[in-house]
Amino acid sequence: MKKGSGMKMRIKQVKINGIRGFYYLEDSPHIIELDGKHLFLYGENGTGKSSFLDAIEWCLTGEVEESKTRRVDKREFLINKFCDKKDAPFVEIIYVHNGQEESFCRKVNSKTKFVFEDLAGDHFIDTKRIENFVIDTKQSLWDRFSTLLGFEDLIEFDRRLRKLKNTAEKKYQEITEKLRQQEKELEGLENRMAELRGKFKDSVEEDLEIKLNEEENRSRSERFKKLQEFIINLDGIIKELEEKMNLDEKTKRI
Repeated sequence: MKKGSGMKMRIKQVKINGIRGFYYLEDSPHIIELDGKHLFLYGENGTGKSSFLDAIEWCLTGEVEESKTRRVDKREFLINKFCDKKDAPFVEIIYVHNGQEESFCRKVNSKTKFVFEDLAGDHFIDTKRIENFVIDTKQSLWDRFSTLLGFEDLIEFDRRLRKLKNTAEKKYQEITEKLRQQEKELEGLENRMAELRGKFKDSVEEDLEIKLNEEENRSRSERFKKLQEFIINLDGIIKELEEKMNLDEKTKRI
């Protein structure tokens, strides 16, 4: 177990007495040596593999994830069923911290706290997480794998990021749909304006043609009237000339 570059911890020995599958022995607790480089636990069901790991988890963290999963009282879950009321079940761990050998003992009825208790919880993988990882679907495999390794914060961040992305995409689709509707309405208004413009143009052109025709007819009528007046005047002048010529002829005969 590490915390930054200056903290290293390695468990050397575990003493268990009256916890889970380990019977309570007054003067000789169960001792498991962990001096080797690796530790492999092998045995049939009920031989104490899970009890051993639960004991270490409880000693270092003060909690047992399995009891939460089963919704069982922690004290009832921990104490071996053959313990008497006078017995004092405990787990003691001897560990090496930065080259110095130290120990910590947690008893069922005490409220002691391990100095690295908050950090230790990140180094346990409970069986429920492993089972979920094995039976999970491919879609959420990454979430399970991250949870298995204790990356809950990363998973929560990723979940919120995906939620934000989905919200943004939904909002974008809503805005896109509104723009599409507005463009459609604008296109309809433009078509309507073009239609009205065409009708207005046809109406104005028709009125203009009528007015031009009326003006032209009026001009023709006035010109015809003036021509008539000119002809009448010309007839009058011709008659006057004829009368004058007749008068001169008569004068010459006299």
